[in-house]
Amino acid sequence: MRFEEMGLIEPLMRAVSKKGYETPTEIQREVFSDVMAGKDVLGIAQTGTGKTAAFALPILQKLYKTKPKVKLKEGKKPGKRGGGRRRDVRDDRAIRGLVMVPTRELAEQVSESFQAYGQYTGLRRAVVYGGVKQGRQVMALERGVDILVATPGRMFDLMEQGYVNLDKVEICVLDEADRMLDMGFLPDIRALEKALPKGAQHCMFSATLPRSIRGLADSILNDPEFIEIEPETIAAETVHQVLYEVERKDKPALLRQLLSEEHLKRVLVFCRTKRNADKLVQRLAKFHFTAESIHSDRSQGARQRALDGFKNGDVDVLIATDIAARGIDVSDISHVVNYDLPEDPETYIHRIGRTGRAGASGDAISFVSHDDGKALRLIERLLGWHIPIKQHSFENEDLAEILARGGKKKTELKKKKVKTRPGVGRVSGGNAAAPKGKTKSKKKASRKAVSDKKQTKRTITKKATKKKVAKKGDSFKKGGLKKKAAKKKTAKKVGAKGKGGAKRSSKGVRKKASRAGAMKQRTGGGVKRKG
Repeated sequence: MRFEEMGLIEPLMRAVSKKGYETPTEIQREVFSDVMAGKDVLGIAQTGTGKTAAFALPILQKLYKTKPKVKLKEGKKPGKRGGGRRRDVRDDRAIRGLVMVPTRELAEQVSESFQAYGQYTGLRRAVVYGGVKQGRQVMALERGVDILVATPGRMFDLMEQGYVNLDKVEICVLDEADRMLDMGFLPDIRALEKALPKGAQHCMFSATLPRSIRGLADSILNDPEFIEIEPETIAAETVHQVLYEVERKDKPALLRQLLSEEHLKRVLVFCRTKRNADKLVQRLAKFHFTAESIHSDRSQGARQRALDGFKNGDVDVLIATDIAARGIDVSDISHVVNYDLPEDPETYIHRIGRTGRAGASGDAISFVSHDDGKALRLIERLLGWHIPIKQHSFENEDLAEILARGGKKKTELKKKKVKTRPGVGRVSGGNAAAPKGKTKSKKKASRKAVSDKKQTKRTITKKATKKKVAKKGDSFKKGGLKKKAAKKKTAKKVGAKGKGGAKRSSKGVRKKASRAGAMKQRTGGGVKRKG
């Protein structure tokens, strides 16, 4: 069947022909007829099967046929740009088609597809997502929009601000529904259902069909048509898959070797973590490979520049994490490299589906370490056959780095200080033999440097010792002052007791009193007895 036989309207046929498409894929044929018939759809298909066009084409055709008349908003005059094209035309058109996606990259890709297929329909589309300022997105919404492509967070923010109204939505699509659930968007999906008008048509697309997706489909979709494209057929027939057994520490060296020998022209590398992606970019840059990373920690502008560079050929190697890779729609990817093997087999199928599209051949290379045995068994069980193991031989990482520095070792590039005998101060790492005229002066300079260092150390030691002695002296002085103060207090107490005729006193006081009495008796001034 050709696109003409599907019943596409003339504006869509012009756009499809412009892109060079003649025959629709299986999912495009099935979804188009069901959506045009007004049925809800649950589609299970991998990226690369034409899934985006499968829902974009029928949405555009359906909204084009029911396009209402619009009026310009009061006080808003259309401006003109070079060539007489009108811009900033603001009218009262409402959002009638909604596509919700999990990531910014996928939102951009879906929006571009609507732009490409609907360029001759007169329908307007806008895309909103987080990570960037909302100013331009708000301006696009205020002009009037027929189709909105959005991520959940930004869309609900704009709804609270009054810029997005879903009361007139006729058809809603949830794309990559499995990934949306993995990212925790289930509450947003429930909130979306409450915001949509009753009777709106629903379509849900997913790369896999876990139990959670079945439950979500049962609660949202109304007697849906179930369309599934088997992933095993895609992977087995269009992608050549191989395994390389390699230790984790040797993965960078193996990747570098493959990029050098195989002359890979456009390579997509998948890493499990954002940190690994950035480290791999730095390592490849040392060997003059143009590589960029794309993950959630990078700004939207940086991610878009990396993706654009990969599309136009300025970037040879794009290194991505799984979540960020959703939405990467790049043709002519020659190789997909699983630098880190995914934990679930469905993600593996999704990754390798980036190459070998539209009937073209592609290569999928997977690095397998000793701790990837369980993941590999699950993948091969899903495929139904064992992936062949390919032998490799690559240079040691240290040797490769030496060659990249021009054959010089690090010890040759940096002067290394060596412990020497006192008074010599010889430094190794320079030329072994110096000119005769400069040998004595160098020795004198080195000895002088050593003596200066020793003198500095002695001065520092003396100062430190003086400080310690000073501290000790202060402590001794403080102790002596304390003892003197104690003696004064004791003397005051004794004097007070003597004046008051106290009977009790210390032993020393008693001795003094007895001596004083004896002296008085001898001189006749003794104590008189009672007569």
